[in-house]
Amino acid sequence: MVIAAPEKIAEWAVQAASCVPLIKEVIITILEADKSETKVTLDELRARAIPIKPVPRLLHVKAGPGGGAPHAASSSGGTSSGANGASSAEAAGLRQQVAAQAAHNQALEAQIAELKALMAAAKNGIEEAAAAAAPTEPAENAARGKRARQ
Repeated sequence: MVIAAPEKIAEWAVQAASCVPLIKEVIITILEADKSETKVTLDELRARAIPIKPVPRLLHVKAGPGGGAPHAASSSGGTSSGANGASSAEAAGLRQQVAAQAAHNQALEAQIAELKALMAAAKNGIEEAAAAAAPTEPAENAARGKRARQ
């Protein structure tokens, strides 16, 4: 359930929209009792002093195979209502997603560590090869120099 004053929700939406340069204007529309829509400003919305009312979950779930809403298992021992059961099922799904993401992050961190080790080994190999090649180059150049002088 979402419980907040309509003017507060509208303020949040206007503040959030002000952070997005592509949004030029926020239009606040009120659905009247006679189903007509009225555009209002934030001040007009505040002046109406609309009371706080609980709003059910706005996510619509398709009906299950039996024609009714799908049944969600509740983790609170069967004492919750259908809405709470759906919420706990969603929470369980979100927990699974977080756990999967954490496992994926750990796998990525292991790969990063492995790549860092390979890069360090390659760097050490290049430095060792350069160090080994450095003393032989002057000797070769010296030999060439003697031949050139002769």
